[in-house]
Amino acid sequence: MSKSKVPLLLLIVAVLIGLGYGGVTMSKSMGVASRAEAEAKAEESERKECEARLALFYTAWKQYRADHKGIDPPDLPSLFPKYLSDPSVMLCPTAARLDKQKIRLERGGFELNRKMIPETYGFKWLTAGYPKQVKKFGDTIPLVVCKCHQQAIYELAYNKPPRESVFDDESRGKLNATVANAPILGVRRNGTVGVLDSSSER
Repeated sequence: MSKSKVPLLLLIVAVLIGLGYGGVTMSKSMGVASRAEAEAKAEESERKECEARLALFYTAWKQYRADHKGIDPPDLPSLFPKYLSDPSVMLCPTAARLDKQKIRLERGGFELNRKMIPETYGFKWLTAGYPKQVKKFGDTIPLVVCKCHQQAIYELAYNKPPRESVFDDESRGKLNATVANAPILGVRRNGTVGVLDSSSER
């Protein structure tokens, strides 16, 4: 083989490798997008059910306060059975579906009648510093939040659980659009249920 043909052959090989790498990258990206969209679609009815549960939690919290001179429930077991009757509502419908697929979203738990009850909601009134937040922001701050839908779309899209900082403003821009816009649902102290907008509310 002549010397003049060697650089040409190397150039062709380099182009083919580049095309192959680009194809793999594009395929991987399309895979993430399609998986994210499929999970978002699967969650549509579950989000409505989740919002109904958030409203239920608000009613239980409000009724407890009415019965206890404005004092917040000190823990989750205190809501049962008078204010909440079915412990299964503590697990977001999306988390319950993914449990059957052996995909376990982040959760906590509490003991009720000698049984451990799994819970995936964030009950903000039980967190340290919440009374100060109420004084500062009033009744528009979240009372209960659900991050399951955001976590599920990320995990199904990327085949791994999200890191703690992955939805920060700085990191969000690197995510697939469907994943980046995945909602966190919540109910505020004033009873409004829906998507929480800013990271400071979550």
